[in-house]
Amino acid sequence: MGAEEIVHDVAERVRAIVSEAEERAARIVRDAEEDAGRIRDRAETEAKQRLDEVRRALDELQGKLGAGAEQAEVEPGPVTVPEPEPPDIPEPGPEPVPEPTPEPAPQPEPPRIPEPEPPPDEGTPPQVAEAPGSPPKADDAVAARLVAMNMALDGASREAIEAHLAEQYSLDDAGTIADDVLALAAK
Repeated sequence: MGAEEIVHDVAERVRAIVSEAEERAARIVRDAEEDAGRIRDRAETEAKQRLDEVRRALDELQGKLGAGAEQAEVEPGPVTVPEPEPPDIPEPGPEPVPEPTPEPAPQPEPPRIPEPEPPPDEGTPPQVAEAPGSPPKADDAVAARLVAMNMALDGASREAIEAHLAEQYSLDDAGTIADDVLALAAK
């Protein structure tokens, strides 16, 4: 078999496949159109039936409503619109004079209760005896640690933190606190 025959044979097969595909496509389109027609016919039939049911119900309702009353048509006449009236404005007159009222009796003021004073051991840091002329130092390690942490977060050096703690607090080891808070602040 020569190359020309092979090409011719393949072309014939392709034509056959295309022709068969076209026939199948045409069949699918016909089937879909038939289905759509049946669906449309069924929907129209159902719609007509429902419309007939509504008309019957409406006729029945009109029969019930019109049985006791005569059907008389009312002819519309011209619509009359009343003229707008000006707003009521009261006549000016003398201003009313208020009745004199007696002065209200002054209310007695409640007795003043002094603010309670905190006990002497609350609210003031413990005092440590210092050299005369220097301010007293606190020995609260928790407060010192908070101050040191604040300074560390603000970027103060270890030496500055330790110096401040030594100046303001009476601590056993200000250097250890400074190291601890700098390690925590670095995280």
